[in-house]
Amino acid sequence: MEQLIFDIKQEESTFYNFTTEIPRSWKDLQYYAKSAGVVVPFYHKLTIKKVFTIPTSNFYQLKNKLSLDSFKNHILPMAVRYITKDNVYVIERPPFQLEVDYRLGGAHSYNSKMPPVKIWVPWTVMIFSANSLMNGDFSNVKLYFNSGPLDSLDQQLVTCFYPNTHSDAKICFSTSLNDFNNILDLSQIEQGNIGYIYNYIFNNYMMGGWNSDLSQNLFDNFRSVDQDIINKNCPTISLFLNPTSDPVFYKKLSLVFPKKYFGRIKRYFLDKVNLRSISREKYYARNFGIFAAFTLEQTIDFIKEIQYIISSKNSYNKPTLDNILKNFNSNLVYFDSSVSNPISGIGLVTKILHPSIEYDYLQCKVDLFVINDTEHDPREYYDKQALLPLNILSEMNYKLIDFLNTRQSDEHIAFIYDYSSNTFDVILNYDSKEYIKDIVLSAHSGISQYCEDNPSKPNTYALKSWIMKLDERIEQYQQLAAV
Repeated sequence: MEQLIFDIKQEESTFYNFTTEIPRSWKDLQYYAKSAGVVVPFYHKLTIKKVFTIPTSNFYQLKNKLSLDSFKNHILPMAVRYITKDNVYVIERPPFQLEVDYRLGGAHSYNSKMPPVKIWVPWTVMIFSANSLMNGDFSNVKLYFNSGPLDSLDQQLVTCFYPNTHSDAKICFSTSLNDFNNILDLSQIEQGNIGYIYNYIFNNYMMGGWNSDLSQNLFDNFRSVDQDIINKNCPTISLFLNPTSDPVFYKKLSLVFPKKYFGRIKRYFLDKVNLRSISREKYYARNFGIFAAFTLEQTIDFIKEIQYIISSKNSYNKPTLDNILKNFNSNLVYFDSSVSNPISGIGLVTKILHPSIEYDYLQCKVDLFVINDTEHDPREYYDKQALLPLNILSEMNYKLIDFLNTRQSDEHIAFIYDYSSNTFDVILNYDSKEYIKDIVLSAHSGISQYCEDNPSKPNTYALKSWIMKLDERIEQYQQLAAV
């Protein structure tokens, strides 16, 4: 998670970049400990960077340039359906065909690409802050699917389930926008040409090349729904889950890919295959094969059925357009020293050149341990990149800003967040390697005792094998420590 923070004071204001990272390798320690009934805290790494300082009066002058007047002289894209008072735009696009460019691995891997196929893209709804895009900040662009044109703010939307999108519908552009300054007419950006900006980011995502860096989020829409309900009310989803149930469709599917490649992934289309056990590389390829075999009508029906499932769930915050817009600005935060709480805002200046800016780069890393969290499974927690409540992160931001600006070179702190009470403490004079070593030793002791007390349990052999490499484990996890 990334937050963009302005600490606004009367004379000058400072821009900070705050990121939260969860070391995925820590989950193995927690998983084995949990198997033995031993509790190990969850682990986050916090990084705060001081980027630049600007006189507050100059900052507001620059911010005013991002007002709605900046956009009044340009023709909007044909399908702009809604504009909020904060310049958040909602733009839809009707269905179209797309040739898929997908790499069976990470963005920087040398893995081969999936053979190209053509799919129907359903109605899309892109939501973004025009102010942020004008300043080169693409982190909040969101993309949703719909089964038809928007008809109200109560319209249920479906999070984009193509690669390179997060579970909250944000697009991951990775390095695909590195040429932003080189190939675009920046005068169009500065003048607020929304159509020009929209076409660039939409085409960049759809045709820039996908990879399997991010987990698939499609299955989350119906993983907890009873199969009988799907079979009765959602025939297209049922066909997606079991394409062999329709011989005519399955024959069409078998011709989508070259024969040799289809033979390699054929088993992923069979009845009762465990979709959760498929690697994300193969899962995306499987899905693209089915989408390529879908007609436009089936593609639209697929979205309709997902919307039906979403609407039938008992959720207080369903992904309606209204709810999405209400929550859209929640991760762009201003800090005003004159008030006790952060105030949400839009138009954060993230890419500005001004003679009054002083670049004073500082950085520090802080470890965060989450204790008394008995609700989350370690593997699900890290796979979903679970984060702390926003109010706790906001309080930590204040502590981190103060620490960053006053710390001595050899001074370190850490946070301990108590999940049960939703409070946190600060560890002063924090020795990261010793603290992590104590956690590993405590887990090792607890697991060893469990193995002695339960020699015949099925998991004892695996636990014994894991604790045999104690020194190696300690060294492995100490390397994660913030210094």
